[in-house]
Amino acid sequence: MASLTRFSLAHKRLVRPLRMFDLEPGGTSGFGVECGCIRPEEVWMRPPEVFVRELRPDEGQRLKRLSKTSKVASTRQRAMILLASNTLMSAPQIAAMLLTDESHVRKVIHDFNRHGWDSLRPRFRGASPPDLD
Repeated sequence: MASLTRFSLAHKRLVRPLRMFDLEPGGTSGFGVECGCIRPEEVWMRPPEVFVRELRPDEGQRLKRLSKTSKVASTRQRAMILLASNTLMSAPQIAAMLLTDESHVRKVIHDFNRHGWDSLRPRFRGASPPDLD
């Protein structure tokens, strides 16, 4: 019973009160959206997770094939990231599994959602010419 009470007290502190969205032009709460302040509860909240768009069965098979047989390591890793995201794994879980950075995982997922299959191809850039000294 005590743990339930502690949970409800902690839950009440983290939930934003409804008076923040006042109907009066100046607001009555004195802080919040009306004066441009951010409450600590809003800062502490975890950002929403990013997931890959819903994949058709043939797309899932193609990603699985790419994750196993692609000759380019970055394409294999990107395909594995997308497959893991399709199973509703979060970005931190995927990053820990593949020993990479969370921001890279989010970037791969966003790129695939925006650009599709073209985002899996590595973008090789030209290198500087060798020094002939």
